[in-house]
Amino acid sequence: FINYTVLGTEEFATGNLALDWFGIIDVAFLILIATINIVLTFIFIKYKKITSMQKRQLIVLNCFSIPFILTVLPIVNFAHVFMGICLSIILLLVLISILLREVDLNINQKIINTILTVLVLFVCGYSISNFISWYQTIYSGNYKFEKSHPFYGGIYEESLIENIDKVTNYIENNSNKVIVLSSKAAFYMVPMKSSNGMLDLPFKGNLGKDGEEGVIRLLENMTNEEIEILIEKDEENVFWQESKLVRKYIIENMNKIGEIEEFEIYK
Repeated sequence: FINYTVLGTEEFATGNLALDWFGIIDVAFLILIATINIVLTFIFIKYKKITSMQKRQLIVLNCFSIPFILTVLPIVNFAHVFMGICLSIILLLVLISILLREVDLNINQKIINTILTVLVLFVCGYSISNFISWYQTIYSGNYKFEKSHPFYGGIYEESLIENIDKVTNYIENNSNKVIVLSSKAAFYMVPMKSSNGMLDLPFKGNLGKDGEEGVIRLLENMTNEEIEILIEKDEENVFWQESKLVRKYIIENMNKIGEIEEFEIYK
């Protein structure tokens, strides 16, 4: 557990740094929000514009929101930015409410209530619409997954079902051990209730303390086994967080024996 959750942290940080111009803008925005929060908190506490309860709340929110921002790195994408900014936005809203109270703005309460009501109704309507669409799909006569299937309840494309059927049939009817070395491995291994450990998700940072080199050594030690490894045909379709080093090792040291769907088969 420690090996995969902690000891691979260095490789995760150095091997997955994803920072384009949009990422730089996101990071700058996060820093701006954090700075505003810290400055306003300092002003309110220093000049005693808040109660002792509010003071404790602001201190606690700052203590948690700043470390949360660090979760944005090294992978700066929507999911990480959203996760990192949530507490900071809550803190900012609290500070704005205090600020509005201090400047004593005369805001019509009916306008505020109307805006909030419209927003709540929009969210509820959108959620209900999505639920109805999901319900109709799940309980239609053409739905492919049985209730006992791990993917039951999921929405899918027909092409994905065909893909899963072909690859899982190949794996199940193969006398050799088959490893799908891809971020897509779960599509095939989960329905079969099988696992190849870390090889099912070969992301840099998820491979333990030995990282990519450890995976290569693991594959080298499998030379006495009858194994086949499936990797993406086109490197451009390889998920960016997957290990290119391991992929290169397979291509250069194993023999390609065929193809299935979007995968090449190496042995």
